[in-house]
Amino acid sequence: MMHTEGPRRLTNGLTLIELMVVIAITATLLTIAVGGFGGMFTRKRVEGAAAELAGDLQFARSEAVSRQQLIHVTFGTNCYLVHTAAMASTDATCTSAGTGGAIIKQVALDRTTLSLAPNNFHHYRFDPVRGTITSQTSANAAVADGAAVIGVANGPWQLRVASGLSGRTAVCSPSSTTPGYTPCP
Repeated sequence: MMHTEGPRRLTNGLTLIELMVVIAITATLLTIAVGGFGGMFTRKRVEGAAAELAGDLQFARSEAVSRQQLIHVTFGTNCYLVHTAAMASTDATCTSAGTGGAIIKQVALDRTTLSLAPNNFHHYRFDPVRGTITSQTSANAAVADGAAVIGVANGPWQLRVASGLSGRTAVCSPSSTTPGYTPCP
């Protein structure tokens, strides 16, 4: 018995149409993934800045006790200073600690992605005996409870860093804008 078969077609690769479909699907998935990462990176920048501010407020509190002198935290336009001696006036650029004062730490936020509100004068003073806040001043009555808000200009991510009179800091989400954080009272 004779077995005859037609010519065999070898299929060792992809056709041009199959290759173009795979490239189109990959490009679509990559576009979706990159957009999601952009939002995640922005959120992480806000979280990092809020964590740094909360840590610096605790640092100022511990410095007041260890140095046995008043330590001040003064906010300017997208910056803040941890320093000794009270400032005579607002320094919106955070470059001077006032007469007789020394800058302990100076922090400037990346203005292109982060903003610190209030952008007007806001000041904490930590007591050298108990490490509590002895005074807070603000030109904005809405932040008289000792809160600074770090957020993204024209973006959904915002975190509020508040320091109560006891000197303890807390991070919360104003208007529940940042998932995973407790809403601010």
